Amino acid sequence: MTIGSPPPADGHESWLRLHREHRERGAFLGENWGSDEYVDEVVRRFCLPHLDPDGRALEIGPGGGRYTERLLPHVGDLHVVDVVQEIVDDLDERLSYPPHLRTFVCNGRSLADLPLAKNGYDFVCSFNLFLFLDLENVYSYLADLRALLAPTGLAVIQYADFSSPGGKAYFHDHLGDWNGAHKPFGRFSYFTKEFLEELLRILGFTAVFNVEYGRDSFVGFTHSEGLGRAHHEAIARTVARSPRSQISPAGLDDEERAWWQAHAELESEVCWVQSPAHRRLLRDATVAEIVESVPAGGTVVDFGCGTGWLCELLAEFGAKSVVGIDESAAQIALARRALASSPRAGAIRYVVGHDIPDQLRADVVVCHAILHHLSWDEIRRLVARVRRCLKPGGTLWLLEPVLGSRPQGPWGILPGAVWELFSTWSGARHQSDEEKRLRRQLAVSRTGARRPGHGPSPKEIPFRSGELEAALSRDFELVMVEPALLNAHHVAAEQILFAKTFPRLGAALATPALWLASRWERLSFRFCPKELWKGWVFCLFRFRRR
Repeated sequence: MTIGSPPPADGHESWLRLHREHRERGAFLGENWGSDEYVDEVVRRFCLPHLDPDGRALEIGPGGGRYTERLLPHVGDLHVVDVVQEIVDDLDERLSYPPHLRTFVCNGRSLADLPLAKNGYDFVCSFNLFLFLDLENVYSYLADLRALLAPTGLAVIQYADFSSPGGKAYFHDHLGDWNGAHKPFGRFSYFTKEFLEELLRILGFTAVFNVEYGRDSFVGFTHSEGLGRAHHEAIARTVARSPRSQISPAGLDDEERAWWQAHAELESEVCWVQSPAHRRLLRDATVAEIVESVPAGGTVVDFGCGTGWLCELLAEFGAKSVVGIDESAAQIALARRALASSPRAGAIRYVVGHDIPDQLRADVVVCHAILHHLSWDEIRRLVARVRRCLKPGGTLWLLEPVLGSRPQGPWGILPGAVWELFSTWSGARHQSDEEKRLRRQLAVSRTGARRPGHGPSPKEIPFRSGELEAALSRDFELVMVEPALLNAHHVAAEQILFAKTFPRLGAALATPALWLASRWERLSFRFCPKELWKGWVFCLFRFRRR
């Protein structure tokens, strides 16, 4: 359905003519502006982390709908605005009139006269439009967004950035074409990052990221009073993180190995490995669910098993045949040494990665939080090995971090409350020298934010919503995805640090605090909306081999 009045004939004929030229040759407006890989990455990086499947989004200047069709599956309602009736009519037809898409026609200068949702858009975006707008048009559109963007909504626009190397080069390449008495159609209007951020500030917005990608730059902004400082920083960290590499650049693997060497003590003592009791409390529901999927007499294979702690848990929860596989011979040696004195030695065996027997076939394969440390090339190779090992129809379980979205309404406080209720406020008490040393290395704040120090490893990048499912779709069918871990592991880390100063009290409090935290978190996952948090939510994926 299209609402709005046709714009006056004041230059929009050029867009209509270009649209018709594309249509006559079986194409659509904007199809040739950037490769599919570029468009996909723009959507993955600047849109998907901020979209709510039940929310409302607005796109300004969709043209032929190249971005529109990628946004539609991820929002509850999508409204689009363009300047030519024929363009939006053809867009509706090309996309087969989806019921949750509404199209509007504006006059090219303002959005104020349209019956758009006031204060109702959780996400607003515009790509390949603001490049062509004069300063006055840009100001007018941005001013109109004050009344359209929800109080905690986010807007993202693409603009021609004269301060970026690509933008400056493009300007000089076209200087002769664009230097005339009349502005030619298709000429860019350039901004600098500083100027655009000042313009946003004047209009009552705050820029939370402003980054170059390709030739242009992308700025994300919110109402200045709409989000707290911590939320602004979380969005900025999300976008500033480099996209996952197709192939690891030279030296990056060495940096990753050096990070793990430097922080091995922290990872084993405070962060992830922790004590057997902590492992059970944090992962009991997850491991039980995995073991229940193993058929009687079936085999579970743990790819990337490290020192074998998850293999031990799987056997403890009832798996009768567990095989742990890791590329590190040193890690496997430690796992075998621990297995010699384990009461579950008869159920577990360990294999170095390059020695995997050809005849090994698994009913269930588990990969615990390793894929987000890999490049896409490494992920594809690991998935190919998993597929060869897994029986047809077998189950693949993955635990991987996914970027969550904004908390919605009062439910949004529940997941974070576990951190507030069961963590220890370190600033209000004495800390031992050992605890201070560990805290400096971890750079842990009470909000869970990580500052320079420990931080993510060089190759560690969370997946965006839908990204992992799409990567495995050729060989695996998605059966289930559900949040499995959010803040309870931070509570565990806090209790361990607390015990460094107060050993008896810390040890006495750790188990009940973590038990309450993990149960509270499970209730939050059950009763809150599916998208819970702006941060890394560790999700449990279940796939079936095709």
